[in-house]
Amino acid sequence: MKVFYNMFSRLCRFYSFFGEKDIQHYYAMSIITMFLYFNFSTFVSLIEYNYYPNSYTSISTVFGICLYVINYFIFIYKDRYKELLSKYGPSNKRIVNMFLNTIIVIYMLASIISWIYAGSLVRSLNI
Repeated sequence: MKVFYNMFSRLCRFYSFFGEKDIQHYYAMSIITMFLYFNFSTFVSLIEYNYYPNSYTSISTVFGICLYVINYFIFIYKDRYKELLSKYGPSNKRIVNMFLNTIIVIYMLASIISWIYAGSLVRSLNI
């Protein structure tokens, strides 16, 4: 969970850098939800492709909505984002900041690439 808290903190700071002071925590929560949705839908698509090639489920959409609500309660409910921003703010160590930023970017790129790959596999089934 600490990785997502750090990611949330960094995304909030990223959006506040561009002038979004009021709702940057909603943007950060939405981005985290989107990438978790990418991971789940990739997993579901690969299972459907390998084990159930003639079926189609829409569980990913329901899961995405539930995930958004859950993330709201984890990150934003009762101003929890203020606590997270103060606790997981930037550290004074430059190497730690670079390492965490690199991990977050690698996670995002891997999520997008795997989601696109799984989508192309499912589209090749012609369901």
